Amino acid sequence: MVEAFRKQLDALMGADRNGDALPEERTHFSDRDVCKYYLCGCCPISLFENTKLSRGECDGIHSDHMKKEYEEAVSRGKEYGYEDQLLRCLERHILECDKRIRQARQRLEDEGHNANDDAIDQTAEIAKQIEDRMKEAEEFGEAGNVDESMAMLREVDDLKKQKQLIQSRNAAVGDAALDPLAQRVSSQQKLRVCDVCGAFLSVQDTDRRLADHFGGRLHIAYLRIREKHQEILDNRDKRRQERMEQERKRYARRSHSPRRRARSDSQGGERPNDRSERGDHERERERERERGDREPRSSHRHRSDRERHSSSHGHHRHHHH
Repeated sequence: MVEAFRKQLDALMGADRNGDALPEERTHFSDRDVCKYYLCGCCPISLFENTKLSRGECDGIHSDHMKKEYEEAVSRGKEYGYEDQLLRCLERHILECDKRIRQARQRLEDEGHNANDDAIDQTAEIAKQIEDRMKEAEEFGEAGNVDESMAMLREVDDLKKQKQLIQSRNAAVGDAALDPLAQRVSSQQKLRVCDVCGAFLSVQDTDRRLADHFGGRLHIAYLRIREKHQEILDNRDKRRQERMEQERKRYARRSHSPRRRARSDSQGGERPNDRSERGDHERERERERERGDREPRSSHRHRSDRERHSSSHGHHRHHHH
């Protein structure tokens, strides 16, 4: 009794709630003996306690104090991989449950027991609505809203009449109503498989029995596992979309910043007219260089012709003398 009370205090306030533990004895959420699934908000081992799938109590520490510290660290951008571990664990449980559901449905199909699935689905849905309306009526009554509470109770009565009508339409008639064996077969023909936990349901189940099923630990455990699995996937998709949006905004700010535009202009970001004028200047300089190259050769050729002419004239004059 004392040990159980101590564990409850540890979970609520932390192992070092009294402040008398040595530094090396204080537990951090990253320590090996801390349940990482609980830190992420869902420990399947605890969910299945006291069910036919129970594996006993979880060996890890369940501490709300360390859970809060973990959530604060994650909110600051820390990554520990605990969510990945939980996701893989939840997927294993979902795959195992879905396999049992497929096998149960195949069994009913092979035995011809699924003839009234529509009626069973309707009665199960109505029973859930009845349960919800009753809770709302109680809440309105406790809050002093008498009119709203009475309105909820009237809806409950209407739902019960709908359920009884569906059950009467599918009730056994003729010899089946007198033959016990036929009654068992008729009852079996109205079975269906729960989409959440894989349990068998019947259209003949009373409101209390259906309420017990939907409120049972096994059904709630699988419902919580499926909801947490989808929650993790949705959060990951949301974070991915947020990162993409942040990258888009960051890129837009960089591309429209004055410094970036100035650097782009200094690195050749001129307008088309500037590029055209620059090309015209370059072509003009090129033509000038070509003319410069031709002029020295032409002057040299004229100079050589004059020298040869002068030399030839002198030679003729000398020969004349």
